[in-house]
Amino acid sequence: ACGTSRGGFLALHFAAHDSRVRAVAAFAPVTDLLVLREFHGAEDNALVASLSASRQADALADRAVWIIIGDRDDRVGTDNSIALARSITTSALRQDLSPNVELHVLPEPKGHTTPRNAAADAAVWLHRQLNPEEED
Repeated sequence: ACGTSRGGFLALHFAAHDSRVRAVAAFAPVTDLLVLREFHGAEDNALVASLSASRQADALADRAVWIIIGDRDDRVGTDNSIALARSITTSALRQDLSPNVELHVLPEPKGHTTPRNAAADAAVWLHRQLNPEEED
């Protein structure tokens, strides 16, 4: 499953809830709805808070997860993507699994956008996940 921004949010949730999904690539993903200005004022809404992708870390711990985000993405939160990657790794280790999380934080002066070459890099990574017996 793949997605960008809100599509990345959906891809992460889809992967967490459908065991058929072996790998997810998220491009500048929304990981916490409360970071979006559209959800300001909803901090006390339990449903909105419950949809944070970090709450899906246990379900994502056995999946391959690839995240790319710019270093100054204030729209969806660079730090939130970093926190998600760390949460998934922590959960995998707690479950005695081998974490398979790849996080790319790249210089991106444009803010909320997909860093250069992200699609090609994700394609190479996805190919490796789906064809582990092949060499690069």
